[in-house]
Amino acid sequence: LSLVAELLGKFEKSAWLIDTSVKRAGEIPFLLYQKGRALFQAKDYAGANTAFSKTYDLGLKTTETSLFSGAVSYAQGDCYSVVEYFSGLDKGTVQSLNLAAVIAECQAQRGEFDKALAFAEEAAQKSAKSSEMWIEVGRIHEIYRFDSSKALTAYDAALKSANGDMKDWL
Repeated sequence: LSLVAELLGKFEKSAWLIDTSVKRAGEIPFLLYQKGRALFQAKDYAGANTAFSKTYDLGLKTTETSLFSGAVSYAQGDCYSVVEYFSGLDKGTVQSLNLAAVIAECQAQRGEFDKALAFAEEAAQKSAKSSEMWIEVGRIHEIYRFDSSKALTAYDAALKSANGDMKDWL
């Protein structure tokens, strides 16, 4: 019934129906996942995050739960969780959603500088938006490694790979 309510655009009712099921059946990951979807569509992002996080913790690790929980964690400045949530995503998803810079930055904030640099450099070499990734490589060298010469090399690579407005900005 909750899916029917969702299809009819009655997202609050959908979430209420799922809550009723959870009270009777317990915290089943799929039910919590559905609740998260309904709450997200009702624009209750905090409630959706709670449901998706619980779903993830209970073992239902989908791309959607990983992305949503990772995005909320990033917004809250929790880089430890961001790396955990995004590490299970396939490379195609990371590339298509431009998450490589976020992952590299969070790895650096966790103190994993070598890992962050290796990840960012690999992404820069493979990315269609390599100038953005080379900027991230430069930032890691400059801010976390205090190595201005390697930072300048990365920034130069960003300039060479940039086009249009990005080239003017750099």
